[in-house]
Amino acid sequence: EPLEVTASGITQTTGYTFDVMINYTNLGPATAYDVNLTVYAVPSTYTTFNTTFKSCGDLGVNKSCTLGVRVNVLPKTPPILIVLYGNATWRNPDVTLNTTVGETDIIVAENPVIEIVEDEVRKETPHDKTTYVGNITVASLGNTPVTDIVLSLTGGNLGTDCPDCAVTLFPNEWGVLDPGENFTVDITVTVPGGQPPGVYSVSYTHLTLPTTERV
Repeated sequence: EPLEVTASGITQTTGYTFDVMINYTNLGPATAYDVNLTVYAVPSTYTTFNTTFKSCGDLGVNKSCTLGVRVNVLPKTPPILIVLYGNATWRNPDVTLNTTVGETDIIVAENPVIEIVEDEVRKETPHDKTTYVGNITVASLGNTPVTDIVLSLTGGNLGTDCPDCAVTLFPNEWGVLDPGENFTVDITVTVPGGQPPGVYSVSYTHLTLPTTERV
């Protein structure tokens, strides 16, 4: 238990943790000797466990043994199906070996996440001139690609207090940004002649089409 888990919210830095209980019960008609419980996952590269083995010894009829396992689905895990196997092995009274296997399906959900890394960019910009202000970094932090990214300007007092000022973002669009990748956007500002001194601001945002889980 459980038979199925959806691992949601996985990013480049955050994984997903849950507990699974593996239960072996000897239904008879004789004693099961040297019962061992193990756990493993396929594929194996995306999970870790706090324990993978338990020796239960000899179990009589209707006796049980359980193995509790904390499963960690690692950060950066892509949207895939991971099958978790709980395996029990034992020796019969006639010295033959036997085994049984239970499964838990781990469904790793898509989690596209996009973020502008910098909180702000500041630059003194003279009037009657176009000035390079700096750059911002747009990063894909989820576990699946983000597509059709569009950057735009919003908020601040620049548009109202300096309607002839122009802010240019380059590039302001990006097609596909794979998980863990980023791109740099250059910012230039053109200020007309005669613009009064002051502190002007504008904010920028990002949109993705189609809409992802986080915008």
